Amino acid sequence: MISNLKKIHFVGICGTGMGATAILMKEKGHVISGSDSGAYDPMKTYLESNGIDFAKEYSPQNIPEDVDMIVLGGSRNTLNDTNPEVAKARSLDVPVRSYADVLGDILKLRSTITCVGSYGKSSTTALMAHCLLNSGIDAGYMFGAVCPNMPSASMGNSEFFVIEGDEYPAGIHDSCAKFLYYNAHDVLLTSAVHDHVNIYKTHSEYLEPFRSLINGLPHDGFIVANFDEQHARKLAEDYSAKKQGRTIFYSLDNSDADYYANGIEYGEKTMFDLYRRGEKITTLVTSMLGAHSVENIVGVSAMLLEKKLVSAEQLRSGVMTFSGLQRRLDKKTHKSQIAVYEGFGTSYDKARSSISAIKLHFPDKRLFILFEPHTFSWRDPNMKHWYEDAFCEAEQMFLYRPPVFNKTHNQLSAEDIKGILEKSGVLTTIVGPGDAEKIANQLTEDCILLMLTSGNMGGLVESVPRLLDDKS
Repeated sequence: MISNLKKIHFVGICGTGMGATAILMKEKGHVISGSDSGAYDPMKTYLESNGIDFAKEYSPQNIPEDVDMIVLGGSRNTLNDTNPEVAKARSLDVPVRSYADVLGDILKLRSTITCVGSYGKSSTTALMAHCLLNSGIDAGYMFGAVCPNMPSASMGNSEFFVIEGDEYPAGIHDSCAKFLYYNAHDVLLTSAVHDHVNIYKTHSEYLEPFRSLINGLPHDGFIVANFDEQHARKLAEDYSAKKQGRTIFYSLDNSDADYYANGIEYGEKTMFDLYRRGEKITTLVTSMLGAHSVENIVGVSAMLLEKKLVSAEQLRSGVMTFSGLQRRLDKKTHKSQIAVYEGFGTSYDKARSSISAIKLHFPDKRLFILFEPHTFSWRDPNMKHWYEDAFCEAEQMFLYRPPVFNKTHNQLSAEDIKGILEKSGVLTTIVGPGDAEKIANQLTEDCILLMLTSGNMGGLVESVPRLLDDKS
């Protein structure tokens, strides 16, 4: 049993799920060590602020001699068997497990609400956990992001545990989707748009783990599914038809769903009425940007209200006091008249939701985008059609030269991507880590800059906003 193990070592500790799991293990009293190479914020600083120090390069010497268990991250690029620290870990007579497998043990005795989908899962998990805590329920939770309101993970003392469920395989030797380990009692399904194309070659393959998750729910569990996203809706409808399982649909503004928003007023504070089956429940106010944020709030509201975990007034208070996640359209400039926001750019749909939110809230601003195709999907030649309209509202693109993590895969180059973008009518400049001044000099007060990546673009994520603030 994990509770009998004292020292746990995390290889690849700065992965978002890995870091959050390490915090949970530390909270349970385990002695945590770890390593990561090329670690960057926000998880790097977040771990250190939680008293977890780690080696900044991989080496067999990082593993304590008296280690009791090793948790191995799932990166196929750096944590394969050619990594000397991984090789050492596998040679020892101690368990080597994925963080998803470890979490499965922790969650066996909890009533787990699992938030899943190709987008929105971190935000919905964090918001749901915040609303529960704000209402006096000491729920456990874990999400793979950094939130100003709260830590990324906590064991909690109540029966409830809210967790972000990732469909990505648990490890390089474990093809099981991470969320299948979590013993889900209820599921919030935001979306099921084809993602992780390097792993799931077809959309049908991508949907299989979601079907397994839903079909494994207990008889008293249920799904809250996004009515507006066709694949999520179909999965939920199939579940309902085959198992007579309980399904609740939510929508941004479609009154055919069980829960939906009405009278949305977008602004610095966005306000809308929450409806349930034609009846107004309450008025909600949020500081988060974008229609997708309203949609996420409605989904979380549906889960919490259907499970009778919060009252309408408690929900209103929780939503109002939640400030969102880092890298999910949080503002990066503080003094500059040129606003810079950072969004999470791992897929087409995530990029589009960020761009749509910026245009919705700042319709009169000229949109400049600094983008890094950090995930393989953006570099996959089979997905090059994403570029044909993903950034069509941008007046100027700054394209950070993409990394090449695995040279065995055929990948689009920066020049390839630039060609596709400019053919679609978007002026594009290829940039590198030393080009903060070059980018800042092209921005004026009638502009807004949106940064999209899941990396740190060689430090540009920090240096560009800092340079703009310093010039103010």
